[in-house]
Amino acid sequence: MIDKNLLSNYQIVTLESFYNNWENTIVPSLFSEIILLKCRGYLHLYQYGALPFDTSDFFATHHLLCEKKEQKLLPIMGFKTVDIKTTEKHRMTFPALSIALNSKSPPHEEALNELIKSTKENNGNLNYGFSWTIHPKVRENPSLKAILKDIFCTILVHYYKNRPNEVHTCLGVPRFKTDQFFLWMGYQPMSLKKIPLESFKLSSLVDEPVFMFQCSKFSQQAEELAHQYKTIWENRLIIDEQLEHESKTIKKAA
Repeated sequence: MIDKNLLSNYQIVTLESFYNNWENTIVPSLFSEIILLKCRGYLHLYQYGALPFDTSDFFATHHLLCEKKEQKLLPIMGFKTVDIKTTEKHRMTFPALSIALNSKSPPHEEALNELIKSTKENNGNLNYGFSWTIHPKVRENPSLKAILKDIFCTILVHYYKNRPNEVHTCLGVPRFKTDQFFLWMGYQPMSLKKIPLESFKLSSLVDEPVFMFQCSKFSQQAEELAHQYKTIWENRLIIDEQLEHESKTIKKAA
């Protein structure tokens, strides 16, 4: 059951690339808050040396749940997604493949290269979602904490439903049971020659054991859960210079 009063002071925010929107007046401060959220969220759980951000943060899509406070948007939950077409525009390695390379996991490297090849052959796209975290203060609010996974699921389902012919990938962390959550959502372990791959140690998070997953269709229960929050999703704030330009062009044509 959705607690509308609990969510009344929060808003889903989609920042479509800092790189494309840095001139928007609210973006520099919001991006700074995103980096602070990552530091607070990850370094609350990991030892010094863990890196919760990378170059992709500058051009990825950031998905946030923000507290509205004194005319500011303060992220309390966030993650990012980036597709292979965008990484190629910036001449970067697809992050999931980069992770497999840096973590020295040849089976995942081979599986991803095969997936990239088949996706391109089918004129599709490949997306990677990662860096999910929450503000440590949320852990002190059991009611809010319980609802954040629902919001996370809602964002994933509705965002990817608007991106047809796209395979999405992610990492699940057994220590936090996110691997089980992704299985519940309809994700499947990445496989090589039809054999599911084992976990590997993620170098950027000081060798945290993780599983890699992929998905092209969400489970019915994930779809049903996301539908409950459809209004909250539809009322999200989208920061996207390209979208604003297209909207202005349509209005002028009309």
